[in-house]
Amino acid sequence: MEQLLKQSQRGINPSLYGLEKQLKTPVTLYDTILQLVNFLLWSLVMNEMLENGVELMLIGMGIVFLFLTLLVVAIKVMSSLITRFFPEPIAVPPPIPSLVAKKKPIDSGVIAAISAAVHHYKKQHSQQ
Repeated sequence: MEQLLKQSQRGINPSLYGLEKQLKTPVTLYDTILQLVNFLLWSLVMNEMLENGVELMLIGMGIVFLFLTLLVVAIKVMSSLITRFFPEPIAVPPPIPSLVAKKKPIDSGVIAAISAAVHHYKKQHSQQ
């Protein structure tokens, strides 16, 4: 019981430390009041901590949102300045090669070979 009294004076919840197993139903009014005071102190401390946590979270989220908004604005301003003062040069398309290639004279030996092959093909297929 002395351990519970010391813990309650420091504002510590005894249920967090496994003391609820050691405690039995309060025998005296003093024990009941002591447990009630301990519970109230613990709930007040926890409520205050939660409020501080939520406040800190909202402030942090606001700062991050502000920073990201400023970053987007800065990027857009820099982009517009760069395009205004340093425009991209107009790309000149490469010249199109002429569609008609320069003709090379065909060798007379090649012409003779093609003519002989065509003549031989016609000769074989006309007999069938």
